[in-house]
Amino acid sequence: MAIPNLKAGKVSYLTGTSITIIVVVMLILMGPAQAVSVIISGIEPSYSEKTNVQFQVSIEITSPDQFVPVTVISLDITGPVNLNRIFSVDGTPISGDPRISINPVKYPDSKDYGYGYGYGYDSRTGYGYNFGNVDGYGIGRKDKLKFIYDVSIDITNLPEGAYSAIANLNTGKSIKPAFSSVPNEFLITSIVHAKIDFEPKSLNLDSKGKFVLVDIELPDGYNAAEINISSIRLNGIVPALANSEKVGDNDLKVKFDRASVQAILVPGENTIIITGEFLTGGIEFTGSDIIKVI
Repeated sequence: MAIPNLKAGKVSYLTGTSITIIVVVMLILMGPAQAVSVIISGIEPSYSEKTNVQFQVSIEITSPDQFVPVTVISLDITGPVNLNRIFSVDGTPISGDPRISINPVKYPDSKDYGYGYGYGYDSRTGYGYNFGNVDGYGIGRKDKLKFIYDVSIDITNLPEGAYSAIANLNTGKSIKPAFSSVPNEFLITSIVHAKIDFEPKSLNLDSKGKFVLVDIELPDGYNAAEINISSIRLNGIVPALANSEKVGDNDLKVKFDRASVQAILVPGENTIIITGEFLTGGIEFTGSDIIKVI
């Protein structure tokens, strides 16, 4: 008769118990987060001084059979200078820095606002945030509720540096004061980031052409006529030719000597970096594109 391995059984039991505990903890932690999501989208990595930071805040209640108390929506910008703005669900500013402006795109109708039991609470397990009997957003059916806002931040007089933006849906309840987005990072810099389009995208080394073209598109608020063409360099080496052409208020098409460009490139994928300066103010710009050399 085989003797049972009590040690192995104990290890197996403990392992199974540990896994069960981990799963329960994960369900407790993950469950409430899935019922209300706050997301910031559209923030670029960096902005120059004359442009505005523009992005969208979307809030979704994914368990509308429960009621989520909503007092106000708020935005917190932290960095070398901290900004805050509080506004009502319909987008009306309540308090805070006027450099942050909000335009409501979508928010729940009055029919979606009612009196019900608190969000995410199971009386058997005590799971979730029990807000109790509250007024809140929820419609008792499977539809999701969405709040969408366009946000703009005037950064004209903000110092350079790294900033972080967080959006909050505030409940006014101590057990869960707010549902918040993850921090979204961006940089304010004096260097203007331009969109660069190199032509051709596939550069044949055997071609007998004389020029390559690069389209430089500046952000809104900048004029291509203010660029000092003699300062423009391709990969820090090849200068732009003087007979470049302005094709729009913020758009400039510049020429480079093809042989000089080909001399600094290698077969395969190459990154093209364009740099230059404006005529006044000492402001620099940069941008990049990727091409294939064959």
